[in-house]
Formats: sequence, structure tokens, C-alpha cells
Amino acid sequence: GDFVECGVRGGVCVSLGVLVLWSGVVCQVPVEQDGACAVPVEHWPFEARDPVTVDRLTPPGQPLRDSRGDCVEPSAVARDLQPLGHAVNETLERGSSSSSSLAPLVFVVANGENSGLWFPFDDGCIGSLASAAAATLRPFASRRRRVLLYTLAGLPVRQAEDIESGGRMLSLLLEGEAWVWNGVAPGFTFEALPGVTIRTVSLSPKTFQISNVLKTSEAEALIASGRRSMGRSPEKHYTKGFENYRTSKSAFLTGRHPVHAHTRQISQLVARLPDTANAEWPQLLLYDPGDWYKSHLDTFHNYRHPNASRGTGFSQWIVWIKSRLGTDAEDSSAVEERAAARHLSPLSSPTDTFELALVAEVLAHDREQLPEQWVDWLLSNLERRSSGLLSALLDPVTGLPEVFPVVQRRWQAAVGASESFHWSYEDALGPPWVEPNRHCTLMFYLNQPESGGGETAFPYADTHALVLPDGTVVAGDGGVQHQGIPECSQGLRVAPFAGGGALFYHKHGNGTNDGRSMHAGCPPHEGGVAWKVNGFMWNVDSHEGPAFFRG
Repeated sequence: GDFVECGVRGGVCVSLGVLVLWSGVVCQVPVEQDGACAVPVEHWPFEARDPVTVDRLTPPGQPLRDSRGDCVEPSAVARDLQPLGHAVNETLERGSSSSSSLAPLVFVVANGENSGLWFPFDDGCIGSLASAAAATLRPFASRRRRVLLYTLAGLPVRQAEDIESGGRMLSLLLEGEAWVWNGVAPGFTFEALPGVTIRTVSLSPKTFQISNVLKTSEAEALIASGRRSMGRSPEKHYTKGFENYRTSKSAFLTGRHPVHAHTRQISQLVARLPDTANAEWPQLLLYDPGDWYKSHLDTFHNYRHPNASRGTGFSQWIVWIKSRLGTDAEDSSAVEERAAARHLSPLSSPTDTFELALVAEVLAHDREQLPEQWVDWLLSNLERRSSGLLSALLDPVTGLPEVFPVVQRRWQAAVGASESFHWSYEDALGPPWVEPNRHCTLMFYLNQPESGGGETAFPYADTHALVLPDGTVVAGDGGVQHQGIPECSQGLRVAPFAGGGALFYHKHGNGTNDGRSMHAGCPPHEGGVAWKVNGFMWNVDSHEGPAFFRG
């Protein structure tokens, strides 16, 4: 229908209590919604009151506990998840004062997610709040994992006062997870450090434009300290046919100059990780005209859990179900009888028959929880009665192991099995609860190429646009194309500028890897060069992480 335009950059359009944030020139609101432009919101107003230091980012050593004896775990106000943007809008409109109707409530989202739930909260019952949020938002996770709460600005919650000062909006983290900025919506801005802004440019993959993260003198010192050490950048694709996959130059900066340690700590503080050791030493990069790094992931590959010696989670579950159904317990025999009647018993039905029957149940009831391409693939192969469908779907490398809990729950519902039949792969494996790996990268931009180019490209991003240094988002390729590297004309591209950067995540908040974080380094145009720094960060100590991928 018709739209009205609000000619303010970087603001908020409010219509019937719905928040629309953007990073372009205008915000369009349907006329029939009587849209109106509110005063622009420059950043999240409930920023850290304390300096963001390594000590402040260290999670509490003990589990969150109630300080009163009469606390009970609260139930969410509504069962359906609410978009984080709507909750942010309500908080900004009404505030978090005791006079607000929101005062008894807190909004909680799972780490890195953009929808959550309102929970009642009584001062002194912080442990009950944490437990209730974990049970509701992460029901399939092991109850052995410690529960953490963070403010929306990325600071660990230690006491009730932190909830109030954080605007009564919280992120839920489980032991093993590393903080992920929620993002809220494209165009939304936080102040990560004094004067350092972090603006959301994509929610998938999670990508942020960082401004004022390095001073000119620091950028110059980084270049000067590594210029003489630059060599051909290392890359695993240097095999026949891939000689030109990565043509840039690089050098690791390992502490010879104070700016190296400073840059490493800035990475940690912006990403809200608990220790400087989470960040690798910075890697200085030089792109001359025509240099590139084609699409790649920063993560290490072929991880195997140290306790995963008996096969995949799916195969272990089948073994456990068989052993459980084979007992003389009354509930086991009743479940076996119901399961056998529907070909859902791995004990009495051939494996392929069992998998086909369970795939049919999942498609009938849980289709919306699977990517469309997987639904199409399963439907096609179900019709052919192909073998190994669930094994392929849940394969830990090529499939979707994260939907294993959905499959488990569907089997329980289909055969009328009680909670005693729920088996936790996490519990079976134990820690580490999350695959140790590179968690995110802060790409520091040390200069702005005089002739343009040098962008960081995300060809699988959920938007096709070019983000300019001032935050303006230009739809499409922005009129800039690069010969020989088509991914630099696809998806999202972030243009470099002095003192800026791009923070992007390789993992979702729950610790699973995000394949859409595939990215490329684009060549600067003739007449200019691009100096950058890779700030690789892990969800564990960066010195210890690679050991999980050896041998």
C-alpha cells in the first residue's frame, strides 16, 4: 500500500507500538498504520555504568542464587516469543523506573537471539529467574550447565542492581557459550566502549560496523611494526588449481610493540569475552590493487568431541532407546507396544523402517523447524523410501545436528513416552559443552583506500547491500564490482574506513557454527591499498583451542 517517509537517518519509526529500526535515509511506514517518526535513538541508553574492563567481563564464579527463601521459578507472561525489537521499544517508551508498568517484568532472550519472553521478577529471586529462563528458552540443554545472565550491553549480571541498570533486558548464556551481541535490528547502535560504536548491519550472519575503534596513531603503529615482516598470506587452498585463492600479504604481530597487546585487548572488550586470552595476537594484512581472499571461513574444521568415541548422538540415542525398551519395566513394555504398532521402535523394526516412520512424524508436525531445502530433500527421499534419512539429517558435519532434540521430542510424543525416556546427548558427552573454535572476528580497518574497494564481503548474508563508512546502506552492489571475484558483488559488503572495523560471528549464540559467516576480502581499486588487522577470537583460550583439532 501507500507509505509515508520519515526523513531522518539512524532513527526509530514507531507505529502502533511496533519498532522499525533502519540504517538508510528514510523509514517507510504504511499510511493505514498512521505511522509517525519518533526522536532518533542514537544508541541503547542503558549502557554500562562501570568501566568495561577485563575484571568486569569476568563471569561470577558461583551460580546465581536467590537471596530469599520464598522464591519460586516464575512462568513467562506469554508462551509465544516476542521480537526483541518490540521489547526494546516498550522499554525505551516506558523506561525501567518503578512507576512503569514494566517494572515487575524483565525481558530475557537466549544468547545472540532476537526474540524472547517477559518474566515476572522479584528482587532477591535472581537464581529462580535464571533457572526459569533456561528451562523455557533452552529446554533441551543439559541441566548440568551453569546458567549466566548478561545485560543487553554485554555485561555479566552479578546482582539484582545489574538487572535494573541494564534496563531490565537480559541475555541468557549457558556454561560453554560465549557472548554474542543480539543486534536487535539493522541500524541499531550500542556504545561498546567510550566513543566506540557498534552498529548492526546484518542479523544473518551477525555482522556489525564498528566506528572509532582505533586512533590514527595506533593504526600507524600497527602498520609500521609489521611492514617489514609481511609475506604471502598462508592459506590451506594452495594446491593445484587454487594458487590464487588468497593473494594478500600478512604478518602476525606477537607483542613486540605495545599496540599489539592493546589491539588484542580492544578485540576482547568489544566482543565482551571474559579474558584477553580469548583473542589471538593480531594479524596485519595488506591488500594491493587486485589482491583478494576468496570466500572462506575463519573456523577450524573436523572437530570431534573428546568423549565422542561411540559414534554420533543419533546412533548413541538408538542404542540407548533399544536398551530401555528391552527392559521388563511396565512403562517400557507399554511404550514398546505403542512404538512397534507405528514402526517407531528401533528394537522391533528394521533401522530404515524406523527412520522413515520417524521422518514422516517430524515432517507432519515439525516442518517449520527445518530449513526449506531440507524439507524438500526429506520429502523427496521419503517418497522413494530411501535409507539413512535421519542419519543424514543429523550428521554432525554435513547435516543439522542442532535439530536432534526436535527429533527426540517428536518420537516421545508419537509413542507416548514420559520424560524418563528423554536422553541428553550433552549429558552423555559432558564438557566441553560447546565446540571450541574461533567464535568471531573483529576486522580492524587501518585506512580507507583512496580509490575505493577493499570491502569485507558476506555473499550468503540475508541482505544484498553495500555499507558505506558513514553507516549509509546502499541497496544492491552499490555500483561497485570486482573482476575475478564474484562474491564481492553478492550479499553484504562493508566498506573499510580508517579507525573502523567489522565484527562478525562464526558461531550462533548456542555455540553451533554459522555457515553464513563465509566471507571474502575484496581487492582495492587501482591507485590505493587496504591495510587491515584480523582480530580472531575464540570461545576458549586461543592458545589451547587449536589442540582440539590435532591428531
